[in-house]
Parts: sequence; C-alpha cells; structure tokens
Amino acid sequence: SGYQRAADHACPERVSLSEAVQLIRATNGKPPTQMITLPPIGGVLQAFKGGADLPAADATIGGSSFHEFLTP
Repeated sequence: SGYQRAADHACPERVSLSEAVQLIRATNGKPPTQMITLPPIGGVLQAFKGGADLPAADATIGGSSFHEFLTP
C-alpha cells in the first residue's frame, strides 16, 4: 500500500486567505480587520504563493460558494 491522494473538490470561486478571513468574521458578526501583507518567507508560504492550495486541473468544481457554505 502507499499514499494515494484524495480527489480535489472546490467551490466555484477563488477566495484568497484574507477574503476568507473577512467572510468568516462577517458571518460571525465581527467587524473587518486591517490586513497586512507579509512577504512569503519559507517553503510553506512560498508554496501557497505559487498556488499549491488551489485544486488540481482535474478537480471537481461546483457546489455552493464559500459565502453560501458559511451561511447556515
């Protein structure tokens, strides 16, 4: 046996981390925060900058938006 990657599933829109934070705060009734941008230092942050957190080309795209997902 070995490692086998699970299928990617993604919502129909692309949401940045800062947008996700603001949407989550708004959903929880909290005011927006002032976001700062830091340079991507280290392998993990550089991988995120390069799109490693985005779905693969063969991902299933569809379903509800991130905003709809957050709304009960």
